[in-house]
Order: sequence, then C-alpha cells, then structure tokens
Amino acid sequence: MCETLLYDYKLSVPSIERIRTAAKVYGNPGDIIRAITEIGGLQAIEMAVKSDEDKRDRLLAEVGELKKQKAQLEGQIDAFKTIAMPKMLNEIPAALKRQFESSLEPSVQAFSQYVNTLSNQVQRYHQLLGQTQALEQQLDIVRVFLAVRNMPDHKTQYAAYYAYDFIIAAGNYVTAMV
Repeated sequence: MCETLLYDYKLSVPSIERIRTAAKVYGNPGDIIRAITEIGGLQAIEMAVKSDEDKRDRLLAEVGELKKQKAQLEGQIDAFKTIAMPKMLNEIPAALKRQFESSLEPSVQAFSQYVNTLSNQVQRYHQLLGQTQALEQQLDIVRVFLAVRNMPDHKTQYAAYYAYDFIIAAGNYVTAMV
C-alpha cells in the first residue's frame, strides 16, 4: 500500500504520515484509509449517476419534441384526410373519364371505319349476288333453247335424254323466276 501511495499517487513520506495521524483520530488507520478509498469510488458512482440523469433529461426533452412533431404530423394527416383527399378523389374520376374518352376516340373511329368498309363490301356482295342470279336465269333460258335446237328427231335413241334435259332446264328456269 505504501508503494502505491509513494509511486502511483506520488505522495511524499510526510504526507503519508499526516494521513496516518488523521486516520488514527477516527479509529484504525487501515480501515480509515480503505474508507477514504471507497469514498473516491462513491464519487465516481455519483458522477456516473449525474451523467445518467443528464442523459435521461436529454432523452425526455427529445421525447417531448418527438411528441410535438407527432401531434403536428397527425394534424396534417387529419387535414389531408378531411380536406385534400376528398377533393382529389372527386377530381380523379373526372380526369380518368377524360383520359378514357380521349384514348377511346381513336378506337371508336377505327371501328366505325371498319363497319363502313364492311357495309360497303356487303352491299357489293348483294349486287354481285343479284347479277349472278340474273346470269343463272339467262343461262337456264339458253339451255332450254339449246336443248330444243339440239333435240334429235324422235326416231333416234337419244331423244328421251334430250327431252329429260329439256324438262330439267325448264324446271330450273321456273324455280329461278320464283
């Protein structure tokens, strides 16, 4: 212990002697010196407690500031929910409708052109169908005349076939006319 006092704490011999004399007044000098040493430890503990208290005070101040910020943010959120959001939600359908209509217009025009083209083609088909039916009727008439002109006289063996063809052609002509 003396070495610690002399070399570590750099106390002189007379200083150590005075500490011993003062310690004798209060009891056993060894116990008193240990108690003094422990007091130093207590001071370190008190400094740590004070530091922790300072940290606690700073943290409490930060918590108070964060609570204020939270309240401000909640107020802003409530204002947004009650004022801005309904306004935005009312504007969104109109904007979407305008966007949808503007994007739909070219498709409607293209479909309209397609329907017009298809309608023109259907009309042309009906015209051609009518012409085809008229040509079929003329062809049937020509077949009847050809059958009569090419009909062999009744004495040949093929006369029955020509008569049959003539009857079929006349039937087709009547059917086409109806």
